[in-house]
Amino acid sequence: MKRRVDDKASGTLDILSISDAIYVDVPTEREALAALAEDVGSALVRFAESLRTSTPDPKPAAAKTSAAARGTRQQAVLKLEGIDTDEGLTAVEVAKGVGVRQPNAYTLLESMVTKGTLEKAPDTEPAHWRVPRSKA
Repeated sequence: MKRRVDDKASGTLDILSISDAIYVDVPTEREALAALAEDVGSALVRFAESLRTSTPDPKPAAAKTSAAARGTRQQAVLKLEGIDTDEGLTAVEVAKGVGVRQPNAYTLLESMVTKGTLEKAPDTEPAHWRVPRSKA
């Protein structure tokens, strides 16, 4: 809604009320948001198509070049008596020897298996871990 205001210096001016200014800008903002949504949507569709048609990158193999224990706990595991035997040690024995809780010992041992510093001893119940036979 326009109002006429008399200005003594320049004559008459047309001024939009605040509600008209907001109303006038809303379609422009909505159009911009709609255009943005369309652009994002089409980019996502292109991304989905590229995922379907591209071949997945092969998973990088676990790096076994640096099989040395890195942290103090890993080093402590390798110093435990019995870890380098054929039978190896259970997670409970490792937890007690290193001073961690049993669930954390499992995580630690599996991490060391992934890095190649330990291996699971075959046919053991409960599970035992040991230094790999090529390193013993």
